Amino acid sequence: MEDLDPDVIRKAQRGDTDAFAEIVRYYQPSVFSTVFRLVGGQTQSEIEDLAQDLFLKVYRALPRFDYGRGVKFSTWLFTAVKNVCYDYLRKKRLPTEPLEPSFSGSASRKKDKDKEAAGPRSDVPAEMHAVQPGHELLSSELGRKIGDAVQRLPPDQRTAFVLREYQALSYEEIAEITESSIGTVKSRLFRAKESLRTILSPYLAVR
Repeated sequence: MEDLDPDVIRKAQRGDTDAFAEIVRYYQPSVFSTVFRLVGGQTQSEIEDLAQDLFLKVYRALPRFDYGRGVKFSTWLFTAVKNVCYDYLRKKRLPTEPLEPSFSGSASRKKDKDKEAAGPRSDVPAEMHAVQPGHELLSSELGRKIGDAVQRLPPDQRTAFVLREYQALSYEEIAEITESSIGTVKSRLFRAKESLRTILSPYLAVR
């Protein structure tokens, strides 16, 4: 995935809300489709809420993003997407366990759920409250069959498959996002495609 102009990212880091709105517009379709495919089986409202929550976390964490580390912004962003989705799924299974996403992939951070539940914060751009889904993702019968098949994959295979096949990320980027080796990423993709070939053989051929 081609990154947005770094100058826009830096402006947003300095508090330029118009620049952050541009980030939302640029990455929103990819973020929404990834959230939709990683968590699956949820209502459209839940997907919208999760995508909005993700952008809220990105907005608050943005000053900590450092181009000097040699990490692409999209890699940093999709690491956040992966962590938020995984935490959401864990909470659905274990609602009493406090789990927090980490933008670094390691340390968890405390968030103030009560303040977020109280309503939009004044420091959050208005665009944060208008994240819209790609409705075409929810309408295709074949798309639903594929989505159901992808949901039957183990989480690590599903993540690798979605990031590679839908977002066209490189093996290196996926390895960074999933904190694994390139060899592991390739192995997960191979197993995912083998499983999907079996599941979807009545409907289509998976390359």
